Amino acid sequence: MLIFSIVLAFSPHIIFFVIVRFLLGVFCMGAMASSFCLGMEMVGPSWRVFAGVVVEYFWIAGSLLLLLLGYFIRYWKTLQLLFAIPTALTTLIYLKFIPESPKWLFVTNKTEEGHKILKKIASSNGVQLYDIKIIVSKKGGNDVPSGTLWSVMKSPVLRRQTLNITLCWTVNVMIYYGITLNISALAGNFYTNFLISIVLELVAYLTCQFFLNYSRRLTVAISMIAGGLAMACIIAVENESLITGIALFGKFAISISFGAIWMYTPELFPTCVRNAGIGFASMFGRVGGILAPIIGDLVSDITLHTKSYHILIYI
Repeated sequence: MLIFSIVLAFSPHIIFFVIVRFLLGVFCMGAMASSFCLGMEMVGPSWRVFAGVVVEYFWIAGSLLLLLLGYFIRYWKTLQLLFAIPTALTTLIYLKFIPESPKWLFVTNKTEEGHKILKKIASSNGVQLYDIKIIVSKKGGNDVPSGTLWSVMKSPVLRRQTLNITLCWTVNVMIYYGITLNISALAGNFYTNFLISIVLELVAYLTCQFFLNYSRRLTVAISMIAGGLAMACIIAVENESLITGIALFGKFAISISFGAIWMYTPELFPTCVRNAGIGFASMFGRVGGILAPIIGDLVSDITLHTKSYHILIYI
C-alpha cells in the first residue's frame, strides 16, 4: 500500500495510473479485511462490539482528514503523496505493536507461539494466565482445518450464509459509495455536504454500536430497509434541497448497516475460514462499488441524474 501510494503520485499517463490504482485497491482491501478480522479475534465477546465499531471511528477520522486536505490542496499529486504519510505511520505501528491472532495460531496448531502472545497480553493486563496449552491440546487435536474458500462452500449452512451476506455487502457498498461519490450532484456546497455526511456517518456508527448489543441481524435489516425507503421517497420529491436531505439520511441509514455488516460477517464463520469468508463477501461488495459511479453517470442532467440514480438503487 505504501509503495503504490507513492508511485501513484508520479503516474506519467492514464494507463499507468489505472494499473497502479488497481494494485493499490487490491492491497488496501486485503489489508482492511485481514486487520478487521485480526482485531475481532484479539478481544473477548464482551468487547467484540466495541472492537468492531471502533474501526469505523478511525474511518471517520480519515474522512475528515481527506476533507481538510482536499479543501486546502487541490493538486491531486501533492494530495496523493500526503496520503502516503498516514499509511507509513500505521504500517510502523502495526508491525511494532500488533501481534498475530492467538485464536488463529491455536486453530492452526501453533500452540507455543499463541501461548507466548497470550502470556504477554495477560502480563500487560495484570491478570493470571492459566495453562491454556493443555486445554488447546485436548480440543484442537492434530488436524489443521482448511481455511479456504472451497471449505466455506462445501458446507450447506456456510454456503447459504455466505451467499446471503454477500448480497448484503454488494447492496451496502453500492449505496454507500454511490451516495458518497455523488455528493457533488446534490444541491448545496460540495464540501459542506461532504462534512454533513461525515457527521451523520459518525452518528450512524454510534447508533450502530448501541443496537448491535441487542441484535446484529435486525440492525442490518432495519437500517437497509430505512435506506431503501429513503431512496424511494426521492421519486416523489422535486425540491433539490429536500432531495439532498433525504439522500444524506439514506447515507446515515446505510452507514449503520455498513458498520453492522462488518461486525456481523466475521461472527458467521469459524476461525479457520473467517478471513476467507470476509474476503469473499467483501470482494463481491466491491462489485457494488464498481457499479456505483457507473450508475451515477447514466444521466448527465443534475436533477434527473440524482433522482434516476437513487430510484435505480432502490429497485
